[in-house]
Amino acid sequence: MAGEISFHEMFQVPTIRKVMSTIATPDSYFQHYFKMAPGNAPVETISGRYYGWDIANDTRTIAKGRAPGSGPSTTQAQPLGTKMAILYRSHESIPILQEKIFRTRPPGADFGMVDIEGQRYISRQMKRLTQRFKNLREFMISRLFRGGWGVKVVGEDWIPVELNDASAVYQVLPGVATGHTGRLLLDGSTAVIDTLWDDPSADLLSQFLNLRKYSSRKSGYVVTDVFLNSTTFGHLMRNINLATQAGTSNVIFQEWKSTDDGSPAAHSARANVSVVKFRALPWITFHVYDGTLRVGSDTDSTAAADQSLLIPDGKAIICPQPGEWIGLVEGSEIVAKDVMDQGSEVKGFEMWKTRCIDPAGWHLKGIDNALPIAFNPDAYFYADVTSDA
Repeated sequence: MAGEISFHEMFQVPTIRKVMSTIATPDSYFQHYFKMAPGNAPVETISGRYYGWDIANDTRTIAKGRAPGSGPSTTQAQPLGTKMAILYRSHESIPILQEKIFRTRPPGADFGMVDIEGQRYISRQMKRLTQRFKNLREFMISRLFRGGWGVKVVGEDWIPVELNDASAVYQVLPGVATGHTGRLLLDGSTAVIDTLWDDPSADLLSQFLNLRKYSSRKSGYVVTDVFLNSTTFGHLMRNINLATQAGTSNVIFQEWKSTDDGSPAAHSARANVSVVKFRALPWITFHVYDGTLRVGSDTDSTAAADQSLLIPDGKAIICPQPGEWIGLVEGSEIVAKDVMDQGSEVKGFEMWKTRCIDPAGWHLKGIDNALPIAFNPDAYFYADVTSDA
């Protein structure tokens, strides 16, 4: 096609100063906040992919008294339950022909510099492949709070899609507790979100105090964190009650900071998220997160219509701080990294490079056996908080 150039023509342009991406993808805030990123210690690492856990709830009942000289009263033994899950397996490779990258310039370098083995090109492709696995974990965590996701099948590929996608053949359903979605009809009748947050008169203090009381009674975990996007958060900045309770001489918030300190390491690890605390709600931390992913397609795009917000407009994920109620479980499988390898057990996320011949080249490979799990689904909420939901 007119205007297109070949790979070798592109890598023989005389003056090149750096490599740039027109799409920034540091959307890893969920997995870093909940300690589920590759490299973080998982809640548990198992052999294989089948995972189960027993439920043995603490009790709130009170011991009975007995008269002096009498024997003990009897009480019920602790009831036990069991839940099961199959960990999600992702496995991808990028084939690279050695002929394609032999004696080309390194990406981001001037003509005249020769990367004989193409190692810098390979390193960039490994980085891209790693990002896809990180994106998968971020997708799974976000959909854990939203009730699950679908999987469509194309040949031997399993492609994650939205839960309501008509093309989904399978569904992954971690589940959200009854009454913990929508306007939060926690007792079956009265909505905690009795006034939507795009109404400036919404009494957020009463809503969060009611939610605190309910959470303490239902799960024992007190909600402390709210995740929402900028559009939804903008309504809170216009809330009359939050301003009144803060005092007319004060700004509405007592703390506003960014998770991105400007360093390359921080920016590559997570998105620039604003963390805000309001004076009227000092125990609640609001995380303003506008992360997006391209769901159901391998073609990158910057068009807004092609992006899927990790937190949709009008929605809020409300939960306790990370703890025993949530975690990531990593599984394992046997992997042989070359023809001489007898095979070894690889746990969680792993990357490697396999040599191939006829034609000469490499297969860059990655694998991940993992699943985020809400061990106590009563601990979190996925609420409709504005009319945009």
